[in-house]
Amino acid sequence: MSLACSRARPLLLVVAVLVVAAGCTTRPTADAVSTFAVALEGASTSVKQGLGEIQRLETAFNDAAVAERFIREPDPNIQFGGNKNLTDDAIAPRVAYFDALSKYAESLAAAVSEEQLDGVRTKFAATGKAFADVGGKAMAQSGKSLPGGLAAGIAKATGGLAAVMVEEKLHREVPVIVAAVHDDLKTGVEAFKADLGDPDAGGFRAILHDSIETLVGQKKKLLLIIKSEGQTPSGAMYDAVLKAQAEVRKLRDSARLLDAIPPTLDKLLEAHEALKSPTDASARAKIQAFFERAKDLQAIASDLRSAAMS
Repeated sequence: MSLACSRARPLLLVVAVLVVAAGCTTRPTADAVSTFAVALEGASTSVKQGLGEIQRLETAFNDAAVAERFIREPDPNIQFGGNKNLTDDAIAPRVAYFDALSKYAESLAAAVSEEQLDGVRTKFAATGKAFADVGGKAMAQSGKSLPGGLAAGIAKATGGLAAVMVEEKLHREVPVIVAAVHDDLKTGVEAFKADLGDPDAGGFRAILHDSIETLVGQKKKLLLIIKSEGQTPSGAMYDAVLKAQAEVRKLRDSARLLDAIPPTLDKLLEAHEALKSPTDASARAKIQAFFERAKDLQAIASDLRSAAMS
């Protein structure tokens, strides 16, 4: 055996050990990031779907109210499919934010995958654009469906996130990316926790509350009119009351989704911060806790969809 071959064999062994060691250290990181990304995508999709179902419920109830009025007061200009409170413009910044979170999840997953760097950079660029878009939609609703303070906070936070997403040197360094965006992510999350979860914050939760109260008022007025006319049999009147109660209950039950969002977002922040040290046992536990909470949110969103369709 030549001297060159005898020297090469130990060198090959060292390289093999280094490759195996690298696999052992990167695999737990990839697993942690992938689990987080799946949870974030699932939670974001659930929120978007849930907000859409709530909007469709309000549309259906508005249409029913219009039809009931038309029976008594025919109007050639009758219109259906409208939302007085939960309009498309009002929904837009909320959906855009959770859409951006979905893209962020996709970008993080790509960063620990074997995808070519150009593809990873493209995903992060799309994520940055999505976060920047949130800021514009939030400011467009400032003083309307979003209080000015919440809108400004969201715009500033998402602008900060968008700026980091285009830093190409970070696109394979998940812990560094997480550290760079965590404060802005937290600011945005806290704003949407208030918007979606606190009826006193003046945002989406307050709008839904107003929609429910409007619906209750409409139903009471209609039932009083029917009763005063004295032409509806008692059995039919009873059925009308039950129908009105069921419609109100559906919209009230939709608040269950909004109740579930803030604790899910809390787990999101804990899991995201844990990605700074993704191989730690405590980090894995926090990521798994977020994963489980995201599954619970998906179940609630699915229940809401079933109720809306019934």
